[in-house]
Amino acid sequence: MIIYLTENRVEPFKAMAEKQRLANLSLHERVLEQQRCTNCHDIEQDKVAPSFTMIANRYASKERAVLIESIQKGTKGKWEGKKLPMPAYHKMTQKDVEGMVDWILSLKK
Repeated sequence: MIIYLTENRVEPFKAMAEKQRLANLSLHERVLEQQRCTNCHDIEQDKVAPSFTMIANRYASKERAVLIESIQKGTKGKWEGKKLPMPAYHKMTQKDVEGMVDWILSLKK
C-alpha cells in the first residue's frame, strides 16, 4: 500500500523535525538563530553592533544584571560608532536571556 502525504499532512512532521533540531542545539546556538542575533552581532568581529567578545571584555561578571536588562529592554548609545539601537527582547524567556548573558561573559579574554 502506498500512502501519499499531502502538504497539510507533511507540515506537522516538518514542525516536529524543526523542534527536535532546535532542541539539539546548545542554548546560545538556539537563541542566536531564533532571535537572529547574528544579523547585527558576530562572536569576534564588529558588525553594525559590537562583537560578543567586545561586550564580554567591557562587562565584568558582576555587571550581569546590566547585560540582562540590555537584552530585555534594548539599548541605544552605549557603543561609540554604533548608531543603531538594539531592540528590546522582552518576549525571550528569563532562562534564555540569562543563558545568553552567561555565554557572552564566558567569551571574555
